[in-house]
Amino acid sequence: MERLRHTRELAGYSQQELADETGVSQHTISQIELGQRKPQGRTLRKLAKALGVEVADLFGGWQEAFDNSRLVRADAKENLRERLESWEAAREEGAGEEIRRELLDEVGRILDETNEAVGKLLENVSDGLDGMADPSPEGTPNAYWEEVRKIDTLYRELVAMVRDAGLSVRSKTPRDAVRTRHHELEALAG
Repeated sequence: MERLRHTRELAGYSQQELADETGVSQHTISQIELGQRKPQGRTLRKLAKALGVEVADLFGGWQEAFDNSRLVRADAKENLRERLESWEAAREEGAGEEIRRELLDEVGRILDETNEAVGKLLENVSDGLDGMADPSPEGTPNAYWEEVRKIDTLYRELVAMVRDAGLSVRSKTPRDAVRTRHHELEALAG
């Protein structure tokens, strides 16, 4: 991962200093930078936090899109469920409009993040299919294409959860396609 090395150097860290800061071994950091080891999500989050960047900033191209999608899928549904429950509780308790709006904005950000992951996978689909062609036995979907299917299904499930909670989902600008990067939510009258 050339970007990890570049980001580390820009931040002024040696591999050992970054290892000391994160608890990730210097050997592991070296292997990741050389592309000899695929990092786990927890490791990436530690490295990104120490370097002051987002996890996605450490990747590039189809591999970035694939790994980011897997990270988003890991907890998007639970995060959305928690925000919707908080919104419902705030509404029932008569919380102010500002608090309820903040919770709705958080729900929108989860939808945005998931939708963006779908978009990035699709932008890189040709390279992703080529890059992951070998691991799939004949007749089964390529791992990259399977990830596209999973994140797209997740996005649709998240939108359904939002609608089931009595919220409407629409784009902030009418010219945008059905799935946009910026979701606006409103409580349905009723």
